[in-house]
Amino acid sequence: MYWKRVSNLNYLYGSSIHINGRKIRFYNELMPPSLLIQEWNSLSSYQSNQLQPDLPLLKKGSLYQISSYIQLVPEKSLYVRIEFFDRFSQLIDFKIFKEMTGQFRYPESAYSYRIQLVNAGCQSIEFDHLLLQSCS
Repeated sequence: MYWKRVSNLNYLYGSSIHINGRKIRFYNELMPPSLLIQEWNSLSSYQSNQLQPDLPLLKKGSLYQISSYIQLVPEKSLYVRIEFFDRFSQLIDFKIFKEMTGQFRYPESAYSYRIQLVNAGCQSIEFDHLLLQSCS
């Protein structure tokens, strides 16, 4: 997954965002921890926002691995959070990865999910891509 667009979902207050091909450089040394920097959704309402879903469909009960190709200053200052929702858009589970790679099982009761980049004290991000792949 690539960071395809800058939108109002991105934390823009005092942020400097530079796009160089498919790479994104995000800089904001005053951003408070725990704030959302970017997110991708598996479910989208095309009629309301003219956007297609950002994420692939996942198979219920299957094991997946997510890998982050991101350079951070300081190191280990960003979390990857994956949230799982039922068909009524209620949060049923979530996983937080503090490392650049991690595994998760897609819940049987999940209908959709989203992946978020959450600030944990980072000042600078050079984002290339996230890789989501099946472990089976």
